[in-house]
Amino acid sequence: NGLTNYLNSRIYSSAEQDDLWLALTEQAHKDGTLKKEMSVKQIMDTWTLQTGFPIITVTRNYDTNSTSFKQERFLFERNKTDQSLWWIPITYITKNNLQIKSEWMQAKPEIVSDVKISPMDWLLVNVDLRGYYRVNYDKNNWGLLTQQLLSQDGFKNFSSANRAQMLDDSLNLAAAGYLDYEIALNLTTYLVNERDCVPWMSAFIGLDYIQEMFVKSADFDKLKFYMSSLLK
Repeated sequence: NGLTNYLNSRIYSSAEQDDLWLALTEQAHKDGTLKKEMSVKQIMDTWTLQTGFPIITVTRNYDTNSTSFKQERFLFERNKTDQSLWWIPITYITKNNLQIKSEWMQAKPEIVSDVKISPMDWLLVNVDLRGYYRVNYDKNNWGLLTQQLLSQDGFKNFSSANRAQMLDDSLNLAAAGYLDYEIALNLTTYLVNERDCVPWMSAFIGLDYIQEMFVKSADFDKLKFYMSSLLK
């Protein structure tokens, strides 16, 4: 509806991106899908007027049952002086509550959310890749997600898109130095049961990079053996 209003209001005349943001904001306020104190321009300027995209690091406090979301620009060569920040739509599900919950992360380095989860339950962020960002977790939550993937038919609790996301994020995070490769490769072991092409494509892209690193090393045969075990 907002896009229709924008096109009708600018018919046969020029426009700039702020005209689109205004039309979308007005309709969102009318529909009650955006708080009155927020605007689409406020959100979208962080995506259209700066380069790159963020990585969200999710750290759970298993004693207080709170969760922190920390953002920074994703770079293969990390730059501590980069101050880029985004408005980010955080969506998540948990093991015992598959109903999607969401909240906005403002353009701040870190927020703390009172996400009620049992310490034994996994937390999955960015459901069906609704947001344009990578996700990293604390070691324990990565382990819980991996256990779910490895349990009998457990990987089916996640959509094909989210299975591909976990593979793509973990392998790229490991390549960039954000994550231990042991965690990323442990996650790939579930692929022996994967029958969907989308997660496999994500895996092949990440594993191709590892192959390039190993191809001239003495341990290349070990990588080939591991790959053949996944493809059996």
